[in-house]
Amino acid sequence: MNQPFCSPVQALRSVLDAAALLPSPSPETIPLEAACGRIAAADLCARMDQPPFDRSPLDGYALHSADTAGASRETPVTLPVVMKLYAGDAPAAALPAGCAARIMTGAPLPEGADCVLMQELTDSGEETVQLYAAVKPLQNVVFRGEDVAAGAVIASAGTVLTPAHLGVLAGQGYAEVTVCRPLTVTGGIVTVKNGDKDVTDTLTVTTDAATGKKTYSVPDGATVTVTLDKTLIPEGMVFDIWSTGKFSLPLGQDYKAESITFPMSSDVVDIAAQYRDATIEDDGPNVLGTAAIIGTAAVGTAVLGYQAYSLGAEFAGKLMALPYFPSNRSALAMMLWEDAGKPMPESELLYPDVGQEEQDMDLQHAARWAMENELIPDLNDEGTAPEEMKFYPDNAVSKIDVLKAWQKAQELKQNA
Repeated sequence: MNQPFCSPVQALRSVLDAAALLPSPSPETIPLEAACGRIAAADLCARMDQPPFDRSPLDGYALHSADTAGASRETPVTLPVVMKLYAGDAPAAALPAGCAARIMTGAPLPEGADCVLMQELTDSGEETVQLYAAVKPLQNVVFRGEDVAAGAVIASAGTVLTPAHLGVLAGQGYAEVTVCRPLTVTGGIVTVKNGDKDVTDTLTVTTDAATGKKTYSVPDGATVTVTLDKTLIPEGMVFDIWSTGKFSLPLGQDYKAESITFPMSSDVVDIAAQYRDATIEDDGPNVLGTAAIIGTAAVGTAVLGYQAYSLGAEFAGKLMALPYFPSNRSALAMMLWEDAGKPMPESELLYPDVGQEEQDMDLQHAARWAMENELIPDLNDEGTAPEEMKFYPDNAVSKIDVLKAWQKAQELKQNA
């Protein structure tokens, strides 16, 4: 039966309307101690002056500078010590003229005092002190806000946070900060440009030794290119498609291309190379966007075949909150099982064509559960003994297969 096709303008309008329904990317708020190496999602500003008061940068005596005139070792000036101030103290009273205050490093300067004389230029007296040098007004004083003024930017948006940043932020009362969500890539080589500048070598990168997944701190809006690392393709397999989780590539990008480019989002971006058995035939390009629309205009309504199906399936998946499109039965089973909360299957039998080691048990459970609930078709011949039934984990699945399985799984969740 012939299917009606919309015009290019209508198709584009549908694409934009569907995109508008998708959730906007959002940054992530994490504890301050976990923020080293992450990227600030917004300017992080000082909440208070630091120091919050005029203070002494050394051990000595707070004074009125006028009282030190003419002081020297030959003609010392002697003053009574009327108070002692330590770091963390608050002055109980103003310092009277003609008096001295014993003061330690970091202690607040008492009202009235306008300078500090280091103790090495005194006799270090406790009741009275002899001053061996004159002091100028404002000498040896760290002024309020001199280190950081309230409102000053400590780390601007896009800054990779260092231990030094975290120390200042902690002093400003930050318990948590908002950072860009990281880029994770499995099976690809990453290059990043911020504007026209290649910043790849400046990125903070961590690698999961077990999975090979790499996590990058990438500034929001930077241009990211991920290129297939052919050295990581398993033996007997070929590259099939990039899975991108909840993140969508820009319009016109081919998910099956060996190299993909996109602007970094402040939301989670999880890119992973998907492989298939080399004996399985490829099912064609996987392009989301304008290619399908332009093709309609150029060739007419009979064109759409694969690309119209791909475009429609992609947006159907988005509107159904599909995490991503798995390329084979094992990836589909894992996606459905994880979304369902990892329920245990009824049968304890293991599939002979799925790994039997401890690290393979999740896939064994996912496959068995999906088959028991008829989410994935049974490919075994009728009458196959239960213990001999296979799962065929590497068999490819179409987008329509994925959408049908996902819809069934959602209905199963609702009826549970």
